[in-house]
Amino acid sequence: MATIESLFERAKLAHQEGRVAQAELAYRQVLQAEPSHVPAWYLLGVACHGLGNLTEARGAFQQTLRLQPDHVDAQNQLGIVWAQAGSLEDAVRCFRLAVQLQPNSLDAYKNLAVTFERLGRLDEAIACDHRVVELKPDLADAHRHLGVLLRKQGRWDEAIRSLQRVLQIKPEIPETLNDLGLLLEMTGQFDEAVAQYQAAIRLRPEFPGAYSNMSVVLKQMGRLDEAVTSGREAVRLDPSFAGAHNNLGVILEKKGTWDEAITCFHAALRLDPRFVEAYYNLGSVLSRLGRFEESESQCRQAITLAPDSPEAHHNLAFALSERGRLTEAEANYRRAIELKPEFVDPYVNLTSVLGKFGKLDEAEACSREAVRLDPNRTEALVNLGFVLIEKGHIAEALAAYREAERVDPNSRPVQSSYLYGLNYDPEADPETLLAEHRRWGLRQQEDAPTIELSSAHDRARDRPLRVGYVSADFRVHPVAYFLRHVLRHHDRRQVEPIGYSEVTAPDAMTAELESLSDAWRPIYGMNDEQVAELIQRDRLDILVDLSGHTARHRMGLFAHKPAPIQVTYLGYPNTTGLATIDYLLTDAIADPPDDPTWSSEIPYHLPDVFCCYSPPEEAPEVNPLPALQAQGVTFGSLHKLPKLNSRVLELWAELLRSIPTARLLLYRNNLRGQRKEEIEAFFRAQGITADRLELRNIVEGGGNHYQIYQDIDISLDVFPWSGHTTACESVWMGVPIVTLRGNRHAGRMTASVLTCLGLNDWIAETPQQYLDIAQRFASDRTHLAELRRTMRTRMNCSPMGDGQTWTKNLENAYRTMWHQWIDKNK
Repeated sequence: MATIESLFERAKLAHQEGRVAQAELAYRQVLQAEPSHVPAWYLLGVACHGLGNLTEARGAFQQTLRLQPDHVDAQNQLGIVWAQAGSLEDAVRCFRLAVQLQPNSLDAYKNLAVTFERLGRLDEAIACDHRVVELKPDLADAHRHLGVLLRKQGRWDEAIRSLQRVLQIKPEIPETLNDLGLLLEMTGQFDEAVAQYQAAIRLRPEFPGAYSNMSVVLKQMGRLDEAVTSGREAVRLDPSFAGAHNNLGVILEKKGTWDEAITCFHAALRLDPRFVEAYYNLGSVLSRLGRFEESESQCRQAITLAPDSPEAHHNLAFALSERGRLTEAEANYRRAIELKPEFVDPYVNLTSVLGKFGKLDEAEACSREAVRLDPNRTEALVNLGFVLIEKGHIAEALAAYREAERVDPNSRPVQSSYLYGLNYDPEADPETLLAEHRRWGLRQQEDAPTIELSSAHDRARDRPLRVGYVSADFRVHPVAYFLRHVLRHHDRRQVEPIGYSEVTAPDAMTAELESLSDAWRPIYGMNDEQVAELIQRDRLDILVDLSGHTARHRMGLFAHKPAPIQVTYLGYPNTTGLATIDYLLTDAIADPPDDPTWSSEIPYHLPDVFCCYSPPEEAPEVNPLPALQAQGVTFGSLHKLPKLNSRVLELWAELLRSIPTARLLLYRNNLRGQRKEEIEAFFRAQGITADRLELRNIVEGGGNHYQIYQDIDISLDVFPWSGHTTACESVWMGVPIVTLRGNRHAGRMTASVLTCLGLNDWIAETPQQYLDIAQRFASDRTHLAELRRTMRTRMNCSPMGDGQTWTKNLENAYRTMWHQWIDKNK
C-alpha cells in the first residue's frame, strides 16, 4: 500500500511541477495497481483535460463519480469538459448536480453562468452570477461577468453599476475602465465615457482599444479633430487592429476626408477580409463620392458575409436609390427596418423613395416613425416637412422645418428647406420672404468666406466669356428643357459653356447637355471648397446657379464667390438671399422695373421673356378640342399638389358652380390616399358633385403626362406660386391657361409666358377677373379650338421658341455684366 501511495505522491508532484504527461502515466500506474483509487481517477481526468484529451478526461471524471457520486469537483470538471465539447445541456446538468451537492459552490455557479450565457439563457446566467456575488461580494471577476450579461440584455444602468463595483474592488484595471466607457457611451453619458477611457489610458498608455473607443465617442460629441487624433493613436499603437482602422475611417467620413476614410477601410479589410462593418462603411463613403457601382459591390459583399446586417442593407439601398433603382432600394430599406426596427436611417431615406413613388401617406408614416425614434434627427424632421409640403399641409411642414432648426440652429440646409417651403405659403408676403432669405444668406456667408480673385484673371473686354452652369437637374427635368436651347445656340465666339453637374443618375438628357458643353465637370461628392478650386482652375468669368434653394443646391459654393460674376436663374422663383450672387435673370413682366425689388440680387431684365422653352420630343401631337365632343368644357391642372391651397380650390369651386356643365380634371402621380380624399371632401363641401371631378394619378396605357392635356380644354393656373413649367407644357399641348398675376416673381411667371405669346387677355389682375376670363373663353369653343390648333406655331414663332435670338440676348446680358465688372474693378 505504501508503494501505491508513494507512486501517487510522485504523480501529484509531477503534475504540480507542470510535467503533465509524466503525471498522466503515473496516475495510470496507480490505477492499474488499484482501480478504485478515487483521487487518482479525478487527477487523471484533470491531467487529460490539461493535455487536451477531452474524451479521456470525460471518462476519468465519470469513473470518479461512479466510485464517489458526491464528488463535487469531479461533477464540476465533467461539466467543463462537456461544455468544451459543445454538449452544453450535459454541462448544465453536471453543474446543477455540483450545486446540489455543495449549495455554496462558487465554481459551479460561475460555470453555470458562463454555460447559460452560451445557450442564450441570459436570465438564468444573470441569476447564477448574482448568487456568486452574494456568496463572495468582493469577487471582481463575477461582478465584471455580470456586467457583461446585463449589457447583452440592454440593462445598461445595472451593467454600469456592476462595473463600478468591480472598480471599487480593483480600481486599477484598464480593461474594466474601457468596458465601463463603452457602457456609458451606450447610455449617452459621453463626458463620463471619455473620462473612463482617459483613466484606462493613464494606467496603460499603450492601450489601443481605449484610444479607438474614445475616438468613437468623441465623434458622437462632434469633437472631430480630437476623435481623429485618438483614432490615429490607436492605429499607431496597433497597426494590425482592424477595428481601429474602421473606426478611424468612420470619423474621417464624418469629417469629410473621404479619400483618407477609404484608405482606412481598405486597411481594415486587408487585415480582416471578413470584416462586415468595414465593407458597408466603405460602401457608404463611396456613395458620398458618387461611386455608386463600387458602393453597391462593397455592400453586397457585406450582405454575402452577413445577410442579416441592417446597416449593409441600408447602405446598399442608398446606393441603389441614387442610381434611380428605386424599387430595389425600397426593398432593401424595408429589409433593414425588418432586421432592426429601431434603426432610424432607413426610415429617413425610405421616406424620400416613397415620396418619389407618389406614396405620400406611407412616406409621412415613415418620416413620423423616424422622428419618434429620434426627435433630434434633423434629416427626419426635414423629410417630414418635405412630405407635408407635397401633401399640401404647408403650415405643418413649416412647423417641422422650424423644429429642425431649433434642434440644429446652425444647419444651413435645414434653413434652406424652410425657405423653399415658405414659397408655398399663401400667407407669406414678399417682404417676409425677402427678409427670411437675407437672414439665411448672412448666416451662410459667415460659414463660407469669399475667395479672393486672382489678380492675373484676364480682364479683356471682348474675349469669349467662360460661363459655368451649376445644377443637380442636368437630366430629364424642367430645368434641362429650358437650358438645352441655350447650350445648343451659344456662340463660341461669345461664350464657352461649362457644366458643373450634381447629377447622380445620368440619363440621355445628361448626355445631350454634356455634348452641348465645352467641358463637363461631375461635382457630386466634392465639397464646396473643392468645387470652388476647380472653378478657379477653369478660369470662369461668370457662374450661373440653376437651383436656388431646391434639392441638392450649391448655395455654399456661391457663398465663396469663386467667379468674378455670379448669377441665379430659372431653377427657383425667388431670391437666393446671398449678397455674393450679383444678378437675377428675369424679365419686365416677372419683375417689373418700377416695382420694389424683392431680391438680394440685382434684377437683370432680359428682352421679351426670361425663358426659352425646348419642347420635349415625347410630347404627343395636339388633338382637337375635347369640348367639341362633350357636353361641357373641361378645366384642368397638372400642378404640384402643394400649389393647390385652399384659396386656389375655393376659386376653382366657384368657377365650377358658375358653369354647371363644366368639369375639373386634376393629375399628379401622388394624387392619392389622404390628399385625394381631402380634395374630394373640399369640393363636396363646396357643393361640387363627384361626377364633375376627375382626380388621376396614372396615365392610361403607360404613356407620359403630356397625354393628360388631350382631355383638357382650359388649364387653370395656381397662386401664389404659379406654374411656369406647367404653363409652358400646357400651351405646347395647345391648352391655354388662365392665370392670376401675383405680387412677386413666383406669381408672375405664367403671366410672362402668356405675354410673350400675345395672350395677355388670359391674365387676370383679381380673382373675379380670373373667373370672368375662364367663363368667357369656356363659352367660346370656336375660339378655343382655333387657339388649340395654332398654339404650337404661335409658340415656335415667339421669342420663347427662338432659341438663337433668345440666347444672343442672354450673351449680350453676360457681356454687359462683364463690362460693368471690369469698369468697377479696374
